[in-house]
Amino acid sequence: MNYSFPKHTRLKSSKAIAMLFQSGNQLKKFPIKIVYSQTDQEALEPSIKVAFSVPKHNFKRAVDRNYLKRILRESYRLQKQILQLQTNKSYSIMFIYLGKEKSSFINIKPKMEQLLLNFNKEINQL
Repeated sequence: MNYSFPKHTRLKSSKAIAMLFQSGNQLKKFPIKIVYSQTDQEALEPSIKVAFSVPKHNFKRAVDRNYLKRILRESYRLQKQILQLQTNKSYSIMFIYLGKEKSSFINIKPKMEQLLLNFNKEINQL
């Protein structure tokens, strides 16, 4: 198993993020919400680009936002093998933390697993 999280799998383009919020679908499992959409580019190998967000409205201190983003990234990194794309389509995903209180890795990891399983079902139905 390759548990790395290289730079080419990170969603960084502001245009892609804007398109994601305009035309994306949503899945929720409190305290995490994902917004996803299929990208236009077709590749020989399917790819998934991800980004993580914690609203400043809920967490004023940057230390708290960074802590939660780090936990979200780590839980995704350890469970990304759940995603098995059956097509040659690429996807963009934004993980958003919805909770108003800090949560630990132990609480977030099972929620992330359930979300990834639900996402996998959604994209493989299409």
